[in-house]
Order: sequence, then C-alpha cells, then structure tokens
Amino acid sequence: MKQGVAALPLFVLLAAGCSQTNDYVPRAGASGEDIFRDACFECHKPKEGGHYFELGPDMAGTDAIAKKITGGGLVMPAFPKIPGEELQRLSEYVLAQSKAE
Repeated sequence: MKQGVAALPLFVLLAAGCSQTNDYVPRAGASGEDIFRDACFECHKPKEGGHYFELGPDMAGTDAIAKKITGGGLVMPAFPKIPGEELQRLSEYVLAQSKAE
C-alpha cells in the first residue's frame, strides 16, 4: 500500500501537465529561435552535444513537432496561441536543433 501512496504525488504532477496551457503569444514575424528563447528555453536546455531534443521517428518532422507544441504533453503545457507562420518557424528551429534517435 505504501508504494501506491508514494506514487500518488508523481501521478498528480504528471496529470496536471496535461491540463496546463501557456498563453504566450509571439510577436508577429518572430524567428523560431526567438520564440524558443522566449517560450521554451526555461524548461528546455541544451544537452551534451549542443542539441535540445533527441527525436524519435514519430517526432522527426515539423508537423509532429507543431502538434506537440500546440497540444502539449504529460508535463509540457500546450501553446495554442502560437499562430501558423510562427509555429512553423518554431517547429523548424526545434527540428534543426535536435538529434534523431
């Protein structure tokens, strides 16, 4: 029974991330790097080797990255207010700064 109780705070923390949204809105024409620095860098620091992410085959494209940014994840909040062109620039920047698994 103690294992279930100990796991409860972790579950609550992970579940809370699913419902979070971030109301960040980039300035019109912002570069992917600018948006990343303003909205993402607080949580995503470069890994050894200088890349930010290790992307599996399911995330190795800008469409999948854009969907993750817009919808969020277990711990990552959703960023629904990053519009089309800026979302595309951010997705391209993330892909360029990532390493494929």
